[in-house]
Amino acid sequence: MSKTKIAYLPVLNFNDPADLCSRLLAAEFDMMEEGLTIFHQEDYSLCPQADRENEVGLLPWPNDEDLVNVLGRRELEDIRTFDIEGEALELFFKKGGDYKLIESYWNELFERANRTGFKVVVRDFEKENSMKEALKAERQRWLDNVE
Repeated sequence: MSKTKIAYLPVLNFNDPADLCSRLLAAEFDMMEEGLTIFHQEDYSLCPQADRENEVGLLPWPNDEDLVNVLGRRELEDIRTFDIEGEALELFFKKGGDYKLIESYWNELFERANRTGFKVVVRDFEKENSMKEALKAERQRWLDNVE
């Protein structure tokens, strides 16, 4: 019996570039923490390679051409030289990068995953993290009261 293939896409707010950037970076971090293979819109083959081979992460992200169009080649190369996590994405939005482009990539990933047999699950990684933190705090309060 084969396992259901699941592709996780983050809940994103396409009307607020700052929130969109924050959610993309948080989703990327969470997907990496979970050991998911992450695919972007330019990845044409959705073949899982992580430990959890029936689950993948889908993350719409500006590609190099998108970044160069907004930041310029030299600035992008400088950012990559210092390898500052998320800086290119943040600058992309700060300098007027088209957040609707990310929405089109999100839709493209959703459709491709469906066509290739994945069940697409849209996850709110930020809400999950808030809930985890609240549970952790509640557990700590309980432990403090027991002692």
